[in-house]
Amino acid sequence: MHFGTLGVTKVKSNAIKELAKFFISQKTDFSNCIDTKFEMKKLLEIKGIGEWTAKYIAMRSMNDTDILLDSDYAVKKIIEKYSINLTEFEKYKPFRSYITVGIWNLLAKN
Repeated sequence: MHFGTLGVTKVKSNAIKELAKFFISQKTDFSNCIDTKFEMKKLLEIKGIGEWTAKYIAMRSMNDTDILLDSDYAVKKIIEKYSINLTEFEKYKPFRSYITVGIWNLLAKN
């Protein structure tokens, strides 16, 4: 099965399929996640799941409040535009996910 008719590549289709199998097999429980880094490592073992996707899932599904998606295109553009050094975000631990979402919301309004 693949979602090519929806414009989704075969690699991404397979990643979606493998991610679904991952959840069905109950290899993880994101609703009660204690160690998001451990769960992200398991996600990264799925072919087609990269760092951005694993971090996004951790932020949204595991309620990790300290995910700065600095590899995200929009976040990178803001960091570049204002010449922000990534170490500046350290002082906002453990709430850096809110920075990511805030940047997205800011850009969505423009």
